[in-house]
Amino acid sequence: MRATTVDRPEGRGSAVWRFLRGPRFVDLPLRAFALVMGLTAFVPGAFELDEPLYVALTAAAYVLIVVAPFLPLSVVVASAALSGVFLWQYPDFENMSTEALILATAVLFSYMRWWAAGAGTLALLAYQVAATAQNGLDGGVPGLIDLGYGWLTTCLVGIAAGFVERRIQREITRREQAARENARALETMRMRFTSDTHDTISHSLCTEAAIIRTLGRAPHAPGADRMITELALVNAEATKRLRQLVARLRADAPESAHVGLRAEARLLVSAIEDGTAAGGVRLSTTVGALPEHASPAVGTHFTGFILELATNVIRYATPGTASTIAVAAEQATPTRVVVRYTSVNSADAPLTEVPRSLSTRAEAVGGSCTVSADPQGRVVVTVTHPLELVATEIDSEIATEAVPVRDDFAAASQATPGELSPTAQGDSASVAGAALPGTAGHAGTAADAVTVGDAGPVGAAGPAGSGTTVHAGHSHRRLEGRRA
Repeated sequence: MRATTVDRPEGRGSAVWRFLRGPRFVDLPLRAFALVMGLTAFVPGAFELDEPLYVALTAAAYVLIVVAPFLPLSVVVASAALSGVFLWQYPDFENMSTEALILATAVLFSYMRWWAAGAGTLALLAYQVAATAQNGLDGGVPGLIDLGYGWLTTCLVGIAAGFVERRIQREITRREQAARENARALETMRMRFTSDTHDTISHSLCTEAAIIRTLGRAPHAPGADRMITELALVNAEATKRLRQLVARLRADAPESAHVGLRAEARLLVSAIEDGTAAGGVRLSTTVGALPEHASPAVGTHFTGFILELATNVIRYATPGTASTIAVAAEQATPTRVVVRYTSVNSADAPLTEVPRSLSTRAEAVGGSCTVSADPQGRVVVTVTHPLELVATEIDSEIATEAVPVRDDFAAASQATPGELSPTAQGDSASVAGAALPGTAGHAGTAADAVTVGDAGPVGAAGPAGSGTTVHAGHSHRRLEGRRA
């Protein structure tokens, strides 16, 4: 009960203060100015006569002055009528109703209500004409100059207040819009970071877990070295992505719009060679001439092509044989180059179809993916990636940057599962004998596979002792597809 009694005066006081303050920023100064003008009624000599009618008319004029910032249009009408009455009764005395009329007109100007302010100005002009006709105090040229100067200065203040209010409101609107855009950008960044983190950590860890479980069931099975190599590649790529995600969280991390393609290629092939060497896979890489600078989309696809080729070589190359991956750019036209990725490896079974994921990515960027055999019978997978060379400013210098000729990979990667399912369209589906060497001669089936796909973090494992295929490259393709 006591709390309610105490809160009520505070609520009423706040409401009264909001009313006195007004809805605009300039209302309080205007109302304070009107109050100061109204208080001059208490100055000695404010009332020149003691007649009740004169006192009533003058007091009403002072009240209208105070009320003018609250109800300007009503005060214009009332003060115009009161000015006429005062002029009719006391033409030789100072008429304070004109001050109320001028102030109300200025307030209307501050609201940018031009028609109403014009009506107030015409009413003041009509009063001056009437005062001139009656030889009143405000008549003639002196009266016109006096009233005109008062109207001009006061209305200029009102117009200035209106423009100040408009600028304040525009700035508020701009900052609110900027705040909303920043909030949307922050939410977008949060969602993208969450998605990228999920792809990097969840899918990579699930792939590693699938490989480790398979090795745990048959640690000495044929093909274990290749699975260890694949595990090393997955771990290296996950570590790289995590470092990139952490770097994006730094406040001082620059948002680079360019990728050093040559440096990226050297780091990538170095990581692949280290990983394959640790697993006992003989894989050598060759990097030829490449554009020095590229857009982030080109860097994403560049990494995706090399990783998928390396994963396929690790999975399906005949143990103990040498394999190679080469990448180089060929000048097609003065403004276009074609990056050619080529993998060569021996295989226990022939490759009957092009790798689906490589073909999808290549076609999405305007390139192609072909499969052939060299004179020694080795499998040769060739991917072409056309790029456009454009002039751009990099580090305050004009340089050439490689940009995609076409990039529809984001749309292709969001196709329905039936069209582009990572499990259904993994590269192993194109190779006869896609299981471990112990099950060579038949394609790996869903029952024999440990699958990491869209359906869940880890697919169902096959029965103990059965052949096992580990789709470790899907986490890379999902991540690259999302980043593209």
